[in-house]
Amino acid sequence: MILGTLRTDESITPNIFIAITLLAMLPSIIVYLGLQKHFNRGIYVRRGQRIRSYRWDLLY
Repeated sequence: MILGTLRTDESITPNIFIAITLLAMLPSIIVYLGLQKHFNRGIYVRRGQRIRSYRWDLLY
């Protein structure tokens, strides 16, 4: 929403707009990189079954 407002503002140059956009994306990228192992573990399949973690073992 803020990026849309900044995009229509003529005083903001494209370079500054790109820098602001990258700063807005940074928290999501950091979270993804920090939790990448867990994302991949939930996606990959081993022998047709999901990989069980400690939490899933308690449910069975």
